[in-house]
Formats: sequence, C-alpha cells, structure tokens
Amino acid sequence: MLDEKDKTEAYEVAQRVMNFAKNTILMRYRFFHRALSRLSINADDAEPSYRFTDSTLTYNPKRLLLDTLDEPNYAVHLLLHCMFHALFMHGSARQSDASDYWELATDIAVENVILQLGFKDASLKRDTQAQMRIGKLSKWIRKMTAQGIYREFLVNGISDDAMEEYLALFSMDRYVKHTAEDSDTIEISEQDWKNITRKVKTEVRHFKNGSGMPEDFLSNMQESLKEKQDIEAILKTFAVRGEEIKVNPDEFDYIYYSYGLKLYGKVPLIEPLEYAEINKVRDFVIAIDTSASVSETLVRDFIRKTFRILHTEDSFSSEIRVHLIQCDAEIRDDAIIKSTADLDAYFDRFSVKGYGATDFRPVFDHVDDLVRKGELDRLKGLIYFTDGYGVYPSYPPGYDVLFAFIGRDEERPDVPNWASTVFMDPEEAKEYANEH
Repeated sequence: MLDEKDKTEAYEVAQRVMNFAKNTILMRYRFFHRALSRLSINADDAEPSYRFTDSTLTYNPKRLLLDTLDEPNYAVHLLLHCMFHALFMHGSARQSDASDYWELATDIAVENVILQLGFKDASLKRDTQAQMRIGKLSKWIRKMTAQGIYREFLVNGISDDAMEEYLALFSMDRYVKHTAEDSDTIEISEQDWKNITRKVKTEVRHFKNGSGMPEDFLSNMQESLKEKQDIEAILKTFAVRGEEIKVNPDEFDYIYYSYGLKLYGKVPLIEPLEYAEINKVRDFVIAIDTSASVSETLVRDFIRKTFRILHTEDSFSSEIRVHLIQCDAEIRDDAIIKSTADLDAYFDRFSVKGYGATDFRPVFDHVDDLVRKGELDRLKGLIYFTDGYGVYPSYPPGYDVLFAFIGRDEERPDVPNWASTVFMDPEEAKEYANEH
C-alpha cells in the first residue's frame, strides 16, 4: 500500500508517461489530434487496471508504471487502442447478445489496425503471436472490422481455450458502456465522436505526404459512419396517396354551409370537401426469400416487424391488399392480406416454404401478371427480404422496389439502379421481434 507521498509521486510520473505517449502519437500521426484531445484520461488508484468508457480512460497509476517497466511502449499502445475504440464507435454499436464476443471482436479489430501501422513506438512483446492469430482469422473473415469478426464468432462460436488465448493477445482494457445514470458525466456525445471520425477520415485521405494508414483502418472508419437505416421510415415512402371520405377542416367553413341550408333549404352555399388526401398503403407486395441461406428465425422476425408497422392506423387505408409471397427460385406461397385480422391469422399458421436456390425474376413476373389481371390495380411497391444472392430482372418494373438485405456484404451482386436497398443486421431483426 502506497503512503501519500509515494501515491502523489506515482500519479505525477504516470501522468508524464501518458503525456509522453500522447505526444509520441501526434508526432507521427498529427491528424489524430482531435480524437486524442477529446479523450478524457484520469488516474484512479481504486481502478484495478484500465477502464475505458466511450471517451474516458481511467487507469491505475501504479499498474501503468509497472506495465511500462515491462513494456516501454505500453502507454502508446494503450492510447491507440482506446482512441480506435472511440473512432470506430464501438460503444454505440455495442451488441446486447453475446456481449463477450462483441467486446473481444472490438479488441481484435483495433489491435489489428495497430499492428498494421507498423509503429515501432507502439510495439509490444505479444505482437508476433497476435499477428499470427489475426492471419488465421483473416482467412475466413473478409474485412477485419468488429462487426465482421463478431458475426464470425456468433456463427461458429469460440472454445474456452481460444477465448483465453484471444483475451491474452488482444485485450488491453475493461470496456464499459455508459448507462443512463452516467449521462451527467458524459463529456462528448456519440454525434460528436461521429463528427470527429468524419474529420479524421477526411484528413487521412488528403494527408499531403500520405498517411500510411492501413486499409483495415479505413474499413473500420467506414463501418462506424454507416447510418442506421430505419425500415419503418423507408416503408412510409411506399405509401400511396389515396382518397378517404373525410372532411378537410382547413378548407371547410361551417358558417357559410349552415347559412346556405337555412336560406335555400337543402342547398348549401359551399359543399364540404369530404375527400382529404392522406398517405395510406393500398396495394403492397412483400416477398420473402426462403432460400437455404435465409433462416426461418430471420424470416419470422422481419415479417413480425413489417406487420407491426402495417398494423398502425396511419399505415393502412380503409381497403388494403397485401400480397405476402414466399419464394426461392419459384413462387412457394402467395397469401392475400386484407385486414389486420388476416395478418394475425396468417402469422399464427406461418411456416417457411422453400429452401431452394434464389432467383428474383419469378416474383416480378408473378406481380406483373397480377397487375395485368387487375388484381393489383393500385400497386405502389414491393419489398424483397433476401440475402441478395440471386438473379435480378433485366428491366425496371412499373412500381417501387426495395431490397431488404441481411447484413452488408461487398461480394453481393450489384443491385440494379432502379431499386432501393436497406440493410438489416441479424441483431436488428431480433430487436424488431422484441418490439412486437
């Protein structure tokens, strides 16, 4: 246990170590000045080791000095590690399920970038072994972002021995997400970090002598800047302007109307404008890709969320026709939904049909045929929930089309320019289901 004098001295020396580490980074990468200046770095001997909370690094001064004696570059490496967590927005993207996998994935992602920098002042003894492990991971993970690594772990799992090895090689800090109770202590908002990330990305790309930043750094930056897409808002863009019998209060004067009835009997001076234009869904198609690569859980979750949106009063018109089509390389089922009761009944008996290959064209042919027959005379749009690995039509249809993809994949075939896209992560699908 340190006495007060030794404690004060430890704090002072540890602070000098941190300041030296910060200057070392800025001497090499001056475009990190915004990020480093917004990191709050606090010494606290009550903290066992290191804790990072979105934008605040709390460290035990004695532990830092001991680690620096063993690894002279430890503080530089630690600051880079925490700064990349912040720049890559790992706190805001935190996954609620399998959080251990997510925290490990974020550590691997930032350590991979640090290793690729080749910055000698940040090197550690474990680097060679860590690089070997990352080399093995990269064989089946196309982009070494936290999201990509997390998905791999979530699908294939990690053994206890592998987890122990990963933690020894890549963990630097105890990463803690701010809670609602911490709101008063947050010095920099999520949006502030997003703005800093954008500025750093711009400076890196336009740095006069070249930044020397690895491609995986830019990939992680790009991932952090992706805006979360609101499927509910996108669905509303498919709403059709229709007419519903309803008095328009903005254009109807009851005084003149009543005066006319009194003066001329049944003849009003002004006829009420009974037809008000409102946004309501009329004819709509939801196509569900039931190919082998799309799980039944995700199909159910997507339908649950979409139905919840369409259940709302503002989304339905008084008369609706929603064709819910299950398909892979051919049409497997086409259910017509005309009311909220139909929706509930369909979901009660729902089962996935198909699990073959994927071809988008049969759905478009089927819908075009329904339009020709007059069964979809006021069709506004079609949403196609799919993994994206299929054959697209060679022509643009006469209605809006939205492809809702499961996750992002650079190897996915290009979407025709006449269609819109939205990306839905598996975790997001679970969240949607829980909201129902």
